Amino acid sequence: MRRLNAIERYKRRRARRLDARGIRLDADWNENDHPRAENGQFTSGGGGSGSNDNGENKPIRYKAPKVKEGSSRSSTIAECAKGAIKDGFRMEYNNVVKNMKKDDIVYQKNSKGQTIGSVPGLAAKVDNKVQFKDRPAKSKEVQAIYDGIRDSEKKITSDMIGMSDDIGCCMSGLEFSMKSGSHFAEKIDRVREKRLARDPNYNASDEEIAKGITDCVRYTMMTDHNNMVDNAKKAISELEKRGYKVSKVENRFYPKEEGREVDYKGIHLDVTSPNGQTFEFQIHSDDTMKVKNMNHKIYEMTEGKDGVERTEEEKAKLFRKMVKNASKISDPPGIFDFYPPDFAKKKK
Repeated sequence: MRRLNAIERYKRRRARRLDARGIRLDADWNENDHPRAENGQFTSGGGGSGSNDNGENKPIRYKAPKVKEGSSRSSTIAECAKGAIKDGFRMEYNNVVKNMKKDDIVYQKNSKGQTIGSVPGLAAKVDNKVQFKDRPAKSKEVQAIYDGIRDSEKKITSDMIGMSDDIGCCMSGLEFSMKSGSHFAEKIDRVREKRLARDPNYNASDEEIAKGITDCVRYTMMTDHNNMVDNAKKAISELEKRGYKVSKVENRFYPKEEGREVDYKGIHLDVTSPNGQTFEFQIHSDDTMKVKNMNHKIYEMTEGKDGVERTEEEKAKLFRKMVKNASKISDPPGIFDFYPPDFAKKKK
């Protein structure tokens, strides 16, 4: 049997996810045929109109949640809306926004002193059903696991917001604090595909894979760049005071392996909540986040997610571009004394 390339695997996963929603994917998604973000609102394009009382087509508008006077919306509210509509959750997003209460919006001050309004877990509120089109009987079993993670996420998110406030930082991307249901199903399929590629006899169940996914809940804390190390230390201390266990600290200013170059910079923690829920906690500054977002788009090109299959030489050039972008980030004070990897410890 012919092994699928990266582009074919990506398209198959996406087609399967949309098919589970009853949406037929006849052609590649065209940005011009779908809603675009415009001043916090989304208007449908040529392929996404509704109808008015006279049955005539008209653009459908989606307004992002209102925030209190003097505040700004989190930019990831717009990202979440665009992603939800792209994945076929137009109606669900509209319903969530329409029924949103004031208490659903959390306010924090960013490093510039601006008050930002966010909606924690918005992606999972819109898309909260785990569906497998090719094995629907399994959806119910995995759904129970997913729902349990969602219950844990609410308490964890509250703790993370309180912790970041206490140390003078703020949380970013809270709209994606919980992986959406359809993306959770996709992650299960992706894990299976990768492990089958290494071991043709791999036969773990959906439930076993679901229980092993550690990034269904994930957070990003933003800090002033020069205080990144100090605030990372404070975050670890505050997490432990609240009963959380930090099982791993990864200083990504070092390469993953000796001799490799750095194409991504940030600090990652693997954390387990008091009730046993594992999650990912990233620490970034405006500088590292800017490059992270820039390089993520390039990384998706190397994975073929833009629909273009590239040669190894072309992928190497893209990697060099990511390394060049990352090299522009200055080193925060004390970063190379903060949890250095084993190969760096040996040199000291």
